[in-house]
Amino acid sequence: NIEMARANLSLDEVLRNAFLSAQESRRIRFLLVKIVGETLSLHSEVEKIGSAQEDFDTQLADALQETEAIFALFCTTDDVSTTLDWILLSWVPDGCRVRDKMLYSSSREDLKRNLGAGYFPTDYAGNYKSDITWENYLKSLYKGFDPEILTETERLLIEEKTLTQTESHQVRSTAMGVLPFELSADLEAKLVEFRDGTGCNWVSMTITTENVAMETIVLVDHRQLTDFNSLDQYVSKDEARFMVIKVPTMMSEVSSIFAFSCPENVPIRMKMTMSSCKASVIAAAQAIGLRFERTIEIRSPDEIDDAIYAEINAIISSSCSYDSQCAGPSSAGANITHSKPQRPGKGTTKSRVSKFKADLEI
Repeated sequence: NIEMARANLSLDEVLRNAFLSAQESRRIRFLLVKIVGETLSLHSEVEKIGSAQEDFDTQLADALQETEAIFALFCTTDDVSTTLDWILLSWVPDGCRVRDKMLYSSSREDLKRNLGAGYFPTDYAGNYKSDITWENYLKSLYKGFDPEILTETERLLIEEKTLTQTESHQVRSTAMGVLPFELSADLEAKLVEFRDGTGCNWVSMTITTENVAMETIVLVDHRQLTDFNSLDQYVSKDEARFMVIKVPTMMSEVSSIFAFSCPENVPIRMKMTMSSCKASVIAAAQAIGLRFERTIEIRSPDEIDDAIYAEINAIISSSCSYDSQCAGPSSAGANITHSKPQRPGKGTTKSRVSKFKADLEI
């Protein structure tokens, strides 16, 4: 029974761990996933050689067989300093078995939900080798626009708009399916205070499984900060946390930043749970009126100061590009200027921008 098989599919821990490791190593271009019995299992993984376009047209195209259905998790991100985005590609060739056509076509959402829908801004499906080109993938994003009559700028704008709309839709409509959860009452109250600028400008939260029927996002702590240096003292060294922070930027203006801190020593299952839940937390915060200019991810407390400082500079630079009379950062914002010595072997700290882009007003 094909529908029963689809409903009972589980995610192999080897695949889950490989996908998580790919986020950290940033070397993997794509992972191939097969359905083995009633399990979504890792078939193979391939490292980056060229750009996303080059690897899509060569490595990925060569890896797909004319008679075997398979899923490909393809990384479209070339910049190692940013959070990775992925395409979930369903390869269901005409030459594969009818049962596999039905099974793979109906199991795509299961795979996406198990790994975290927010990782996949776009999907793509192919039935013929001629479909597996970067050009055809981009054409699938235009949705009714004829790319032949568009300028390069117009094509880039349409692609960016399509990706943003897809991502926004997934955050609101499918992210809640990643993990059923609710905000605790005290957390929601503090987020409202944060939104209104009364009582706190820092809120930290995490997930608890005390309610077996539903995950709950709970309040860890809240603060009214006046000194935005040495924020690492407020970040756990051992526990994964979501944080929302209001920081001074220009003159009397402040900007809200969403941060996800996930130290290396956090158990893998908790890492995956928090990663999958992140889109839902952002959507819930947006539902009560919060708006985040930037999102960041860090893996240790001593990364947060440099990451926030980088985002403040980006916000100021973006504002100044539209205002020739830009007066620069506020006095509070100007004080966030220190840079900590790097830990041995870590090199230069780089902030990683989350895949959940802020809805910036232009």
